Amino acid sequence: MRGREKQHRNNEHDYDTHGGAFLISAISTGGDLPRRPPNYPETALILWRRKARPLLCALDNSIPVPFCSIPGDFDGAIFVPTSVLIDNAREGPGHAALYEAPRRIIRADTPGEVSGALAALEAARKSGAHLAGYFSYELGYALEPRFAQMMPGGRRVPLLWFGAFDQVRTLEGREVEDYLDASATGRYRLSEPELTMSAQSYGTRFARVKSYIAAGDIYQLNLTLKGRFRVEGDPVALYRDLRRKQPVSYAALLRCDDFTVISASPELFLRIEGERVVTRPMKGTAARGLTLQQDNEIGQWL
Repeated sequence: MRGREKQHRNNEHDYDTHGGAFLISAISTGGDLPRRPPNYPETALILWRRKARPLLCALDNSIPVPFCSIPGDFDGAIFVPTSVLIDNAREGPGHAALYEAPRRIIRADTPGEVSGALAALEAARKSGAHLAGYFSYELGYALEPRFAQMMPGGRRVPLLWFGAFDQVRTLEGREVEDYLDASATGRYRLSEPELTMSAQSYGTRFARVKSYIAAGDIYQLNLTLKGRFRVEGDPVALYRDLRRKQPVSYAALLRCDDFTVISASPELFLRIEGERVVTRPMKGTAARGLTLQQDNEIGQWL
């Protein structure tokens, strides 16, 4: 890597530019990665590991991999491409859609960036790009002005993130497992989960929800809580093992430079087919009865 070195500061993380690549110091092994510096390449990166801390070396497509030998003070190098795997492990041996090497990343980290990102998504769609990514739950606070003040602070991932891809590759059966086996780089460790709500607090909220339903203010509410835990190691190996032990019809593995999303859901939120919208939720639903009386009985049971 040649070129004049420059020192920059971005969100209290130092990084150096060496020609066409960046070296970024992370906090510690298994710790949080710094935010993307200006003009940060989107498509690939090298993860160098050493005992003290990991270093990220982001590359653009013009630099071959591997582009140089491993320096003596590093343990190794791993190529981590930006990719999105949309996976169905329930139907037969399974099949998946794999999106790799995006031409562009469209993301919104703050509420002020949302409208521009949505416009960019629509423009990319009209240009013929394949779009794959996610909308976060918290995005709703940015879309409804009355909820804007409820936006949680300290968020660590974008409100929305999508890659615009030129093509999509279909993986069938064993190809999905082979891809995950080849992409997994090591082991992982999970901490004990911590619930964000106590049993007593949940019971109080549950009683309040029932009172709202009885009063006719609402007819359904999903009272949920979060289980927080830390992951150290390889997220691809974690997704692979989760897929084997709990196969679902709607799963995804999103890998990018500064975070990874693992999703495994048994229910379909929305599928748009022309003018037809399909949803297959699990919460608060039951099969229709054969008569009006059976419908009423099922409704009372719910």
